[in-house]
Amino acid sequence: MTLAEALSPARIKTSGKFTAMLAYILGQHGWTEPEIVDMRITSDDVLLVGDEDDPLLDQIAGSGSDLFRNLQGVAEVAGLTKAQATELIRLAEARTRI
Repeated sequence: MTLAEALSPARIKTSGKFTAMLAYILGQHGWTEPEIVDMRITSDDVLLVGDEDDPLLDQIAGSGSDLFRNLQGVAEVAGLTKAQATELIRLAEARTRI
């Protein structure tokens, strides 16, 4: 099972905001409307998102540390293997770091 299959909204129930973040991290489309089109963590750990309706990265979505804590939690709930959980974190870091 791929990461996208294991974490899909049909399989794992999360908030709409977190589902949109997962979709962005995994490069999935159609999971939420509007879709997140950019997501960055600032040097002071603020998580900023931009979506299809407002792509300017001016929406504060929490902290980077909360995002990674939540990713670890959803990895456990989804029953991801250690390799899959590591890949999820790697993808998140690659897609969110400035």
